[in-house]
Amino acid sequence: MTEIRGVVRADGRPVAGAAVLFVTREMDALLGAATTDANGAFTGGMSGADRSGAIALARVSGSVLGLQQRPIDLGRSEPVTFDFDLTRDFVRLDGDIEGSGGRPDILYVWLNPVSLDGIPQQLQRFFRQQGPGVFEAYFSKVPVQGDSFSLRVQRGTYQLGGEFINYDRAVIGEPKQKDYVVHAATLVPENTPLPGDETLGFTIQVDRDRKVVLWLRVVEQAELRRTTPQK
Repeated sequence: MTEIRGVVRADGRPVAGAAVLFVTREMDALLGAATTDANGAFTGGMSGADRSGAIALARVSGSVLGLQQRPIDLGRSEPVTFDFDLTRDFVRLDGDIEGSGGRPDILYVWLNPVSLDGIPQQLQRFFRQQGPGVFEAYFSKVPVQGDSFSLRVQRGTYQLGGEFINYDRAVIGEPKQKDYVVHAATLVPENTPLPGDETLGFTIQVDRDRKVVLWLRVVEQAELRRTTPQK
């Protein structure tokens, strides 16, 4: 077992809770994982790597989201340092939330990257991985209060969506609070519909500052009863 230490920063500030993955130099297998502490530091174990080296991936998610890679030289014990430059490598993704049936107090807006600038295609398989055999449903899921949001994202192509759904309410039949899903997305000011659907999300290329409108629909109780996870 090889111990890997390092730190993750954004604009020089420590990033807590960032996922760090260690993968083979061939980018085809996970060797280990770690999570940063309050100081942005991480320590993780890596097994199965040959002496030729490996690759470390750091993932930041939330209102700021992106991913960096660094080579690991197993012949040296120097810490691996990641520092995301939010001015140089990131752009704004702003959005408004609209819907004829109202909107929830909190809408959970999610993003899954399809490709990211500067990241090889072979590493896409690790975008949502947290550890050995552990994958997240979303790269980033942000609670949004009100009718607008602003994110800082790495340049790339994303699947974008959102929802507010309480599956327990479908079981107990509580009708007072509505459930919502993003059923369409429009790029503005072009007024261009984004391709996709409410399940897999809507595809948007974020190569510069962008703005979208997310259109909500009310999810009927009958729909939830058909899709409620079994306990």
